[in-house]
Amino acid sequence: MNVCKVKNVELNELDQIVKRELRMNNMLGRQASDERIYLKRNQGGRGLTSMRDVSAETRTRIACYMCKSNIKWIQAAWQRETVKENNTIIDEASRAMMETDKTLEFVENNVRLEGEVKELAWKPTWKKVKAELKKGVEKKRKETYEQKELQSDINRRQEQECHL
Repeated sequence: MNVCKVKNVELNELDQIVKRELRMNNMLGRQASDERIYLKRNQGGRGLTSMRDVSAETRTRIACYMCKSNIKWIQAAWQRETVKENNTIIDEASRAMMETDKTLEFVENNVRLEGEVKELAWKPTWKKVKAELKKGVEKKRKETYEQKELQSDINRRQEQECHL
């Protein structure tokens, strides 16, 4: 994830491969929801980690590291990232946080999370950003899971409709 630029389509394909293997080994039902697969075990899920989530987390970590780095070569690479117009690591990190309804901005050598400037070294900054990112992803996944209709309810409803 640090070296290769992997597209979301490829990450989704990797997740599909994992799900297919789980189904082939009778570890996952045919109609299991994705949210439940990736929810923590103590919340009724399987506790697996999505490749897409790992990629977003890695890209965000790299952006925080590059932004806060004092190494001249990394600073030069960061300057290059800030002047690029599209498909930058800054965009990827900001997009990952926007999916969790949070804002992440990189201004000069500062990281702003929800408008609050994190003037710490890169590791403490990253830990705070990572905690917010994980909390947001988990919250979104839980919300979408709770909105889904359970398969048993779907079957019961279809059975009732057939007997009308």
